[in-house]
Amino acid sequence: MASPRAADPSKLLPLSTPRLLLRDYQPEDFWEVHAFTSDPEVTRFLPWGPCNEVETQELLDRAAAYRVPEPRVDYSLAIV
Repeated sequence: MASPRAADPSKLLPLSTPRLLLRDYQPEDFWEVHAFTSDPEVTRFLPWGPCNEVETQELLDRAAAYRVPEPRVDYSLAIV
C-alpha cells in the first residue's frame, strides 16, 4: 500500500533541501510577491501584470484556494 504522502503530493509540502524551500504562499509574503508581480520587466512576457496591490492580493487569494480541494490538483508555490 502506498503511503498517504505518496498518494497526495501536497502532503510533501513544505519541500526543502539545504538550499531551497518550496512552500505554499503565506499572507506575510504579500510585499515580496508584489515586488515581482508589479515589475514591468519581470512580467514583460507573462500573460498578466504588472499588477497593482489589489491584483497581487487576488493572485495570493487564488493560490490559497488551490490548497482547498482534496485531492489537491493545482499548486502555486513560494520559492524561498
